[in-house]
Amino acid sequence: MTYTAVTKAGFDSLQWSHRASTGYMTGIANLTAASTNTGSTMGRVKGTLNANITLPQPTVVNILGDDTRIAVYQFDSTEPVTFEVELSVHDFTFLTGTHSVDAVTESAEVMLPFGMTGVTYNGLILLFSSKAKSQVSATLNSAGYSHVLLFNCEVTDLGTPFAHQTADTRRLRVTANTSAYLPDGRTVASVFADVPGGVCAGIEFTSANRVTFVTFVGDNSAVNIPTSQKPVSTGTSKGTVETTGFAAATISSIDDTTPYNLVYSAAPGSGKFAVARHEFVSWE
Repeated sequence: MTYTAVTKAGFDSLQWSHRASTGYMTGIANLTAASTNTGSTMGRVKGTLNANITLPQPTVVNILGDDTRIAVYQFDSTEPVTFEVELSVHDFTFLTGTHSVDAVTESAEVMLPFGMTGVTYNGLILLFSSKAKSQVSATLNSAGYSHVLLFNCEVTDLGTPFAHQTADTRRLRVTANTSAYLPDGRTVASVFADVPGGVCAGIEFTSANRVTFVTFVGDNSAVNIPTSQKPVSTGTSKGTVETTGFAAATISSIDDTTPYNLVYSAAPGSGKFAVARHEFVSWE
């Protein structure tokens, strides 16, 4: 169902995935072409509190003279899309995924370096979701979800406070870089022909149910794309497959009893990526 006008509230979830250098999603397992007949889902970051996703203000130049304003020019901001995220859960798996340094376990204690310099930050795909209700007359106040999907993010840990009898939250800084590719491998220009330069930081969209993405590396035989959440229907599922680039692929059916699968009509080639999006009702 398409919601073209919504109200929205809350912060239902934040999901994350690694991305390939050419933009497509590689899952939390960071799959490669060698990972044949293997799938990976997005990871859910628990304890979401706040994410003030704002766009930078444009640069405005006023031309003055004769005791008045003669003209106004507006230029693109030179600042990137950047904002903070606050979490109530300190998720070492997610924090480790943001950069090139692994956590270490010693004597059943998990340790993650704190306050590093010179670290390489991983490019991540982030999916922010909130509850929404349609404001279109035909579906007025029908429940759904609103999402912001960012294509190429770097996440920096800003630390955690310690305070008397106070919940200690985690603060992260997100910088959203632009990309010429969607997480499903298609180019921005092929989907949004009017986007200047064929690049953008992400997309905003609505859905009737929660949404997630899954990635699979083919072996020229398997057609089942595994997912950790129960898919709603083929009608709310979309897939792509890598050939010379990425093209739309048909999801012919779903397995809505465990193990859950999205079933492609044709097997992805050996070492070729398939990326699918599907809706689901409840987290499992």
